[in-house]
Amino acid sequence: MDEAIFPNGHVAISWAVRRVNTPIITKPSIYELGKKYRRFDPLPTMSPWEKLAEAALILKHIGDACNKGELFILSIYYGGGTDEQIDMLSRYIAKKLGRDKWFVKDQVTAWARERPRHTEKWWMTKYDVNDRTIQRWRHSISKILDDILKSAVTKAENALWESGHVGNMY
Repeated sequence: MDEAIFPNGHVAISWAVRRVNTPIITKPSIYELGKKYRRFDPLPTMSPWEKLAEAALILKHIGDACNKGELFILSIYYGGGTDEQIDMLSRYIAKKLGRDKWFVKDQVTAWARERPRHTEKWWMTKYDVNDRTIQRWRHSISKILDDILKSAVTKAENALWESGHVGNMY
């Protein structure tokens, strides 16, 4: 590749996950025809199949650079993840912190911008604690998730920089 396609790793990863999860439709839909604006399209001259291949290549580079835990975090953060992935990550963090797996699962789900099963008020009632305690517990869980995500994105961005998908990092 002569020129980088994406400005940074976040954009490249989110585009690749979205592209892989988007079905390829040959005819324009009514929804597409009615759109007033288009999303960021870094490869306007490529066909949908070529874009899918490019997304697979990006995910391959990321897979080579990251370990399984980091791939879990990226999958959960950018794509919502599967229930199995969220369960495994929740069990790991719950064991590490000595917290209830279900509380941790709710916090992981909320961190991934999904809707948690229970509210903080519900957890306060269940554990008979105040809101500051719940916030402190949530913060410790978020810190672990953010640290793993930061490591994963750094490794992924370096791999994408080496492959030419991401522009100059400095």
